[in-house]
Amino acid sequence: MDSAVRELEDLTRTNREVAQSAARGAASRAPVRTGALRGSITGTGSGERATVRAGVPYAGPVHWGVPSRGVAPNPFISAAMVADEETFKRLYLRRLEELTKDMANST
Repeated sequence: MDSAVRELEDLTRTNREVAQSAARGAASRAPVRTGALRGSITGTGSGERATVRAGVPYAGPVHWGVPSRGVAPNPFISAAMVADEETFKRLYLRRLEELTKDMANST
């Protein structure tokens, strides 16, 4: 049981899967001029979170917009997160089912 609790507290593998899936979705929705923005999108997972980042300095202004400069937002990362929500739920549910099965087999 202690092992299962530790594994549940550390969802690194599942968070990484979720982040990589989200990054693929964001990259497919990112606007493309040179491809640098799309190519800079990465997904990483830690024990506590799934993170998607775009590594070019203009990613934030493209995503959130710059009203003072007439740049409309293009929330490609947020759109990917919403569109793929069911995939993320399925990944987390699968992991919880694995842990539940492991707990049942350990008793």
